[in-house]
Amino acid sequence: LIWCHHTPASRRAGYRYLMVHMLGGNLLLYGIFLEVGAGNGLVMNLSAGAHDLPFWAILIGIAVNAAIPPVNAWLVDAYPEGTITGSVFLSSFTTKVAVYALIRIFAGTDFLMAAGCFMALYGALYAIMENDMRRLLSYHIVSQVGFMVAGVGLGTAMALNGATAHAFSHILYKSLLFMCAGAIIYATGIRKINQLGGLAKKMPFTFWCFVIAALSISGVPLFNGFISKSITISAAAAAHYGSVELLLQLAGVGTFLSIALKMIYFIFLAPDNGVVIKR
Repeated sequence: LIWCHHTPASRRAGYRYLMVHMLGGNLLLYGIFLEVGAGNGLVMNLSAGAHDLPFWAILIGIAVNAAIPPVNAWLVDAYPEGTITGSVFLSSFTTKVAVYALIRIFAGTDFLMAAGCFMALYGALYAIMENDMRRLLSYHIVSQVGFMVAGVGLGTAMALNGATAHAFSHILYKSLLFMCAGAIIYATGIRKINQLGGLAKKMPFTFWCFVIAALSISGVPLFNGFISKSITISAAAAAHYGSVELLLQLAGVGTFLSIALKMIYFIFLAPDNGVVIKR
C-alpha cells in the first residue's frame, strides 16, 4: 500500500515501515516464545505479574504497532506516502489491532496512563504545526490512540469500555477524514493546506463529509467521538486521576483547533486561491 504510490518518498517510507515492524514483530514473537516456554500458553493479562523479559518484549512489540513514543515516527512517515485508497485502510485498522492486544494483555499497567497522555498531547501539538493534510491526520492517529492507551492504563471497566468504543469510533471518523483528504488530493493534486481555499463551493459533498468527521474526532456532542472520549475521561475522573483527565481534555482542545478550525477554514472556507479541480 505504501510502495504502490511509486514515488521516491514512498519507497523510503516503505522500507522504514518494513524494518520497524520486523523489529516489533520479532520482539512480540520472542516474548510469546518465552511465555509458552514458561508454560503460559493462553492469552492473559500480564500486568499483574512480574515485569520480566517476556513482559517487556511483548509490550514493546505491541507498542511499535500502536505507535507509542518513542517508536511512533514510522506512522507519520509512512501513512502520508501511501496510495490515496491504501492510506485509508492503514489509518483505520493497523493501530487499532494493537489497541485490542493492549486491552487483552496489559490492562491496568499504570505507566500506560502516562504514555497515553503524552501521545494525546504530542500528536495534537504536532498536528497544529503541520501543513501537509495527510501528515496532519497521521499525527492525530497518534493523539487519538493516546486516549485508548490511557484507558488501557487506567484498567477499570469503564476505561476499557471507553478505549474499545474510541477504537471503534476512530475507525469510522478517521477513515472518513482520510477519504476526504484523498478526494481533495485526487481532485486538485495539492497536499498543502495553505495552498488550498474555497473548496466548500467546489466540492460541497466532500466539505460536509469532512465537517462530520472533524466534529466527530473533536468530540463535539451528538457525534461518536464525544461519547467514546467522554467515557475515557470520565473513567479517569472516577478513578481519581485528575491529571489524566486534565491532560486528555487539553489534547481534545488541540484536536478541535487543528482539524475542526484549522483544516476546515484553510481548505474549505478561506478565500479561493484559484485552485483548479482537475478531476
